[in-house]
Amino acid sequence: MESKARKRLILRKAQLRGCILDAKALQITEDYLKTCEGEEDTLGTLLELIAEGEGGSKVTGDMAKAAVDRASAGKGGEGHDVLQILKLSEMPTIKWSDRIQGFTAETGEKHLVAPPSEKVGIITNRFYMLRQRLLRSVAFKRTHHSIYKDKSTAIKIDETGDEHPPLYKLASLEGTPSSLVMTVLARLVKEEDGLLLEDDTTSVRVSLEFDIAGNEESYTPGIFHDGAMVVAIGKWVGDVFKCDGMGSPPAEPRLSTIGSLATFIDFFGLAPPQNQMAALLERERASSHVVLILSGVQPEKPGTLLRLTSLLKGVASDPASFPSTHLTIVLAGNFLSTPFMYGDTLSSEPLMRERQRFVRTVEQIADCVAGAAPDVAKNAQFVFVPGPNDPGIGAGSYPVHPFPDVMFNGVRKKLPNTELASNPARMRFLTKEMVLFREDVYGKLMNHCLLPPLQEPSDVTLIKTLADQAHLLPLPPRFAPISPAFNAAMQLYPLPNIVILIDREKPWASSYKDCLFVNPGCFSRTGSFLTYRPSDGAHQLNAVPA
Repeated sequence: MESKARKRLILRKAQLRGCILDAKALQITEDYLKTCEGEEDTLGTLLELIAEGEGGSKVTGDMAKAAVDRASAGKGGEGHDVLQILKLSEMPTIKWSDRIQGFTAETGEKHLVAPPSEKVGIITNRFYMLRQRLLRSVAFKRTHHSIYKDKSTAIKIDETGDEHPPLYKLASLEGTPSSLVMTVLARLVKEEDGLLLEDDTTSVRVSLEFDIAGNEESYTPGIFHDGAMVVAIGKWVGDVFKCDGMGSPPAEPRLSTIGSLATFIDFFGLAPPQNQMAALLERERASSHVVLILSGVQPEKPGTLLRLTSLLKGVASDPASFPSTHLTIVLAGNFLSTPFMYGDTLSSEPLMRERQRFVRTVEQIADCVAGAAPDVAKNAQFVFVPGPNDPGIGAGSYPVHPFPDVMFNGVRKKLPNTELASNPARMRFLTKEMVLFREDVYGKLMNHCLLPPLQEPSDVTLIKTLADQAHLLPLPPRFAPISPAFNAAMQLYPLPNIVILIDREKPWASSYKDCLFVNPGCFSRTGSFLTYRPSDGAHQLNAVPA
């Protein structure tokens, strides 16, 4: 098809859908159609993606580019395009709507500085996420045939004999009999004069009437930290909620969350069109793609580059297991053994020396890869994720933006398929959703713990806490400042297929609610790393000896 005819086709089809493409959007759309067979069908899919992404009539170049990126993920070709690294700007903003009593996904321009209402919205949206999830749980879900068991307790019983207590709002507690046992979902907050429970209606003082010395009958496993959403059971006496028991709002498997939605909502970002899911699943099962995840590759520490060389030579010598054209190597910080020092001003000499130190560090890694495994360096995809000690835009708040491109000019000469991700990083492999977070999450939560955790392994406690809270760092803003525009990067709702939590703990792997949680450990310290095959979810923790 000639260029003029193709452009007329694009404009006509877009007009029928109520879209007006500007010159840049038209050119991007035409360039993409040139690479596809069945141009009219492809154009229809592309325009659907544009409509899903913005919903407006005027289509800009950025909107067209985002639609092309999503369409490319559904194409049948092989290569690096099957593993997508989501940009912060591509992650949808999920908001609760009182009008439709449901969630909406908003895309478009995001602003680093947000009004106070947006900051409060982070907590409010998470509350509604957990509330509607809780009401679907077995303990609270009622059937049409539920009847009152006892009017004085307000507990209902269904035809199976299961009890279903109602979920009260805090504002409705006033005036209730002191003998009535009630259940509430609220946020546990520590104040100078004691503990508070707060929900979307009000806040009340709470008194813990149970033994807090790790009593399994009084509260459930997990970390009950400042700012945690909790399910509390107790009575309203005077102006205080006398709490007799407390638990976390239970998480649910990913497929249960997705199946509960009346209409599909892309919570994760860059979701493929639903009519392509069957083809993508078939392609996923046949894929040989492998993801290697290493954290704490610090050339400044003795022996690190020797271990990295040994690993890469092993990968290069086994192309059947690690095909270089279907290999992604994720390198997460810290890359610096001591924290990056910003100095007093942007033009200060100490800051320039620190920049040079970081650039020298990552270029040492690139030189090591190119020397040990040239084919891997040329063909594999490399993803760099900043750590707490590394330079980054937004350091000190979450999420941390990707490394500046200028710092990786030398790296890209040796590793041409280099991508820079945020922290947390979101990656999509066809239908698989992967989240990676480099932070000492367990330590931060324990620093603000209000109840001593039950005697559970630290990884089990951490996993349950994050999944139940549906958030990677559910602390109050004063302890963990989060940019409202990019809060979607911190959410775990629905649960993804795999969550890589990298901190100072030893390597571990565990599953919870059909979601795999893994900590690959520190490569410089123990030589440990993670091998993950998205096609079937197979994973293995390995270590390179010193």
